[in-house]
Amino acid sequence: MKNYQRASCVVFLDVPEAKEKGDEYSHSKYCDESAHCVMVLPEDLLNAGFKPCKTRPLIIAILMPYKAQHKRLSYAQTIMSDYGFPEAAEVALETIDKAQGMEYDIVIVDMVVATSPGFLNKNRLNVLLSRARCGLYVIGNYSAWKKMKSNDSVP
Repeated sequence: MKNYQRASCVVFLDVPEAKEKGDEYSHSKYCDESAHCVMVLPEDLLNAGFKPCKTRPLIIAILMPYKAQHKRLSYAQTIMSDYGFPEAAEVALETIDKAQGMEYDIVIVDMVVATSPGFLNKNRLNVLLSRARCGLYVIGNYSAWKKMKSNDSVP
């Protein structure tokens, strides 16, 4: 990853109040607290001066492991692009499976889960954390992730 004279290319944004919930129909997980942080970050990055290259547009992606979170973020993205932040429509929203093989300039990873890694094994985490060219922002409950063990994941 290119550093572009910043202190670090990887930033973990702690959302200590983040607690996942389960969708009652699909049993997929979502987290409103991390979703709020995730949706504010692209606007903050663009306002801070992250700009497209001269030869191609800047590609920002938000990646997450769960479809229920994708659904919530997609709704929030539509609202944001309609009401004051039209650039929100240009941000790619993808689940792990769709992001495999892709690469983006800036990746924002929404970890969603705060109690156990669920189905996030090493391979799936690798996909989430290796898609960024220039900057990686991981959003989650740091103390919860610190306590998790890799063998806690569901095969």
